[in-house]
Amino acid sequence: MNELEPRRCTCLILTLAALIASASGCGQQGPLVEKRFVANGAWAADGSAALLVESRYQTRTPGRPYFSDQDSFDWEFAFLQADPSSLQGRTELAHFPDPQTYPGPARQIQYSPIYWDRAGGKVLSGHTVFDLQTGSSTALWLPRSTALALFGSIPGASQTEHPEEGFIDSSLLSPDGTKVGIYYELVEPSRSTRAIAFFSVDGTFLASTALQAADRLDPPPAGDVPVRVHFLWTKDSTGAVVIHIERDAQGNLLPASHADRIAAANAAISQVTMVPARAVPTRGGPISGDGKYLLQVNDDVTTGRLPNWIAFENLTDVTLDGVDYIY
Repeated sequence: MNELEPRRCTCLILTLAALIASASGCGQQGPLVEKRFVANGAWAADGSAALLVESRYQTRTPGRPYFSDQDSFDWEFAFLQADPSSLQGRTELAHFPDPQTYPGPARQIQYSPIYWDRAGGKVLSGHTVFDLQTGSSTALWLPRSTALALFGSIPGASQTEHPEEGFIDSSLLSPDGTKVGIYYELVEPSRSTRAIAFFSVDGTFLASTALQAADRLDPPPAGDVPVRVHFLWTKDSTGAVVIHIERDAQGNLLPASHADRIAAANAAISQVTMVPARAVPTRGGPISGDGKYLLQVNDDVTTGRLPNWIAFENLTDVTLDGVDYIY
């Protein structure tokens, strides 16, 4: 078979798929319509309101679910404030074009945890801060020299515009809404890279540090050792705690477990022995202070509740062997 044969086969398969779709009810081409759905949200830190993310897009195949409509385009999303109990009484606070440029349904705003500072009118999603008062957004990128120092030795990273982009693991808005902490992680069989950076919500870079050097090579642990890393803000918003937990097959804490406190102002690291009893990372996030979360049903959301939840401001500190990090 020559090199053109696979392309012909692929074209034939795609053509057959298109014919099948056009013959079915869900694939019929019709007039251009706008579809809307809600799949994500957050809670005000004081529990006074819910924030819903309503995605909107254009399509000629409205019978297709949004997550499989590859012909969809002109995606945007709106932040809606709603009653925290009923999720009704929805009021649009701001709307934005979706920054994702490629077609298709998998948008970060639909599945990435978001954090809402209601008083300050800011929302964090991934590495982007959305200002609900001005309708503007700010991407939080490291200075290139800093990114190269942290990630430049990783193959291919230095050739990208933002070397850290592929390693963003999680981002958190500080409890007081003034700062953002971003945790970066790459774990491979022969390489482990972890770092943390802090920004102000206006996009100003504050500080960063490697928690584990990019060129450090660690041998794989013997056997199946569960390793979990938790990234949490401190209650006073002056820094974050990164907790590295390793347990054996019986659930016993291994000596490699440790916790570091990193200052937001200068990224100074100090090891700590006391950590929050639960992995509640900050306020104003996907889970309310009383344990409510959003659950998608069809094209909208309803609420569920986690049992025995503890609000961020009510957390107590315990030793590492006393943590209860179920959530």
